[in-house]
Amino acid sequence: MKVTSSALLLRLEQLTTLDADERQALHELERDSRSVKKREAVMRRGTVHNNFAILRSGWATRRVTGADGRSAITHVFCPGDLIGLCDLGTQSTPHDIIMQTDGSMSLFDTSDLSRLAQKHPRLLLLLISMSQIEDVVLRDRFYAATRLSAEDRLMHFLLCIQSKVPNQGEKCADRFQMPLSQKEIGDALGLTDIYVNRLLRSLTDRDEISVERPYMRIKAPARWTERVGFHDRYQETDIAWLT
Repeated sequence: MKVTSSALLLRLEQLTTLDADERQALHELERDSRSVKKREAVMRRGTVHNNFAILRSGWATRRVTGADGRSAITHVFCPGDLIGLCDLGTQSTPHDIIMQTDGSMSLFDTSDLSRLAQKHPRLLLLLISMSQIEDVVLRDRFYAATRLSAEDRLMHFLLCIQSKVPNQGEKCADRFQMPLSQKEIGDALGLTDIYVNRLLRSLTDRDEISVERPYMRIKAPARWTERVGFHDRYQETDIAWLT
């Protein structure tokens, strides 16, 4: 899969202006891009954690598997996302990263990260800040999963997926791509696929959403946002402290 532009660079340039050296350093991190296939495991739980990745195209999920063999989707990655940086400091990878679609990614290791820290500390802090935003998003989802009704939980999750897409330049009108099946949405929300189907059908019948696979459209996002207390953490990113 040929990728001609850097989704990560586009995201960073929405936050700040990178100088020529920082752009070149980012290019070096993404120099070795490789294609990855749908369902391919790009990181495995229990392996030594010394690799990081930049997802250049496609979608991926982070999955945690319990002792009973059942897995839960704890995060959804889209182009421009960093994979593994939030696990910095762990001896082994604590989860599996599985591709949801065909795509491409660039791998780099701890030595690349060390050089970045020495030569371009501001750029490294930007990347770490982006990873921290994902941690805040995960905390929001944890609150939704433990305090909201099943329908509100689904609304919150769909708003979260929608909020990721405009940052990647992939938004088509007011539609957004939904890379997960109903079963996988259930894996992310702790619901059965039958229940997810019922909720989606109810929202469609009430003209709250429209579904045109692989796209969805939320008809009244502002009303949903107020109802479930959703915060678009990507739009709220603050790097004013980074001077």
